[in-house]
Amino acid sequence: PESTTSNNTVSATVTPLIPDVSVTLDLPTSAQPGTTVSATVTVSNLGAGTASDVLTTVTLSTGQVITVSLGTLSPSGSGGSVSFTTVQVFVPGTATGSTITGTASVVTSTPEVTATNNSATDSMVVGTLDIVTTINMPTSTLAGTTATGTVTYTNNSANTVSFTATITVGTQTTITTITLNPNSSHTITVSVPVGTTPVTVTAGASGSSIPESTTSNNTVSATVTPL
Repeated sequence: PESTTSNNTVSATVTPLIPDVSVTLDLPTSAQPGTTVSATVTVSNLGAGTASDVLTTVTLSTGQVITVSLGTLSPSGSGGSVSFTTVQVFVPGTATGSTITGTASVVTSTPEVTATNNSATDSMVVGTLDIVTTINMPTSTLAGTTATGTVTYTNNSANTVSFTATITVGTQTTITTITLNPNSSHTITVSVPVGTTPVTVTAGASGSSIPESTTSNNTVSATVTPL
C-alpha cells in the first residue's frame, strides 16, 4: 500500500497549430476609363500553424479575374504576411461614370481556425477625362499690325494626361506635346500678323494618353479682322 496516491495521475494538453489566412484589398479611389491601375492585395496568416497551398483570387465586377498562388505561408509571428501590388486592373473605356467593385478571396488546403476573414471587397469610381481648349484673341486690329492672344488647354480630371496641341495661324501650324497635371492649365501666347484680309486662328488637342469622355471642346477657332 502507498502512503499517498495523489501524484499517481498527471495530465498534459497538446494544442494544435492551426493556420488562419486572411486577405485585404485596396483599390484606387478613382480611375480613368481605358487605363490600367494597380490594386494592393495583402494576405496574412494570423494563426499558429503553417498554411499550405495558399491561393488568392481577385474578381472584378467587369469580369476580370486575377489569380495568384502564394504556396506555403508561415504564421504572422514568423513573418507570414505577403503584400503585393502587382495586380493590374484594367478599366474598360465603356465604364465612364460607373463604380467597379473588386472582391479578393484566399483559400488554403490546410484546415483553418475560421474562414470569416477569407474575403474582402473594395471599389473605385470611374471618372471622366476632358481636355478643354479656349482662345482669347482680339476680334480686330489695325491692318499691318500684329494681334496678340492666348490659347489655353485645361485638364478637367484627376489624372495626369499628355496630348498633342496644334495651333494654326493662317497657314502656319505649330505642333507641341503638352503634359498637364490633374485639374491644371497651360497657356500659350500667340502672335497673329494681320494684313488686309481676316486671319483665322485654330487651336486643337488630340492624341490624349487617356481616352476622353468628349472631344467636342478640343478644337476652337477665332478670327482677327483688319481695320
